[in-house]
Amino acid sequence: MNMATSATLSFGLTFEAAERNVMNRPPRKTGQHVMDGFAVWRVAFVGSMIAIAAFILEAWLAPRGHSPEFIRTVLLQMLVTAQWVYMINCRSSDSFSLSMGLLRNKGIWLVTGVLLLMQLVIIYVPLMQSMFGTEALPLRYWFVTLVIGVAMFLVVEIEKRLTRRFRKTA
Repeated sequence: MNMATSATLSFGLTFEAAERNVMNRPPRKTGQHVMDGFAVWRVAFVGSMIAIAAFILEAWLAPRGHSPEFIRTVLLQMLVTAQWVYMINCRSSDSFSLSMGLLRNKGIWLVTGVLLLMQLVIIYVPLMQSMFGTEALPLRYWFVTLVIGVAMFLVVEIEKRLTRRFRKTA
């Protein structure tokens, strides 16, 4: 799942136009790692947020009598949704990610369609259900995972705004 979503989502960002101020940022110093302290912080922050959301979602689903396959499917959908919204967060390192450029980036919409199709196949095609241990999801659980994704999107957008002054280079 992670390999499929990462490869698919990364492809969508290749069509993103450069940010307006990208050439005004100072370059990294030679010998400085691409994964600086801020990048490590962002990976840890977003990864922790996704993990915590998954644990909370599982804790909410388990006592309601859902099968392990159903819980696995909801968690899979939540993880894919979280990665999708984070791709949108990554469109801009400084400004709000929901700009008009999002509508013009056909690559993001193409990969969104491919990702949605892959999710539909894994969740609803019987052969894939048996291979991945998934179960058909009622529409309301798609909305649950989307609400979680929107919350994560907003948290990252707020974090970007609060940490802007700590970022030094491109």
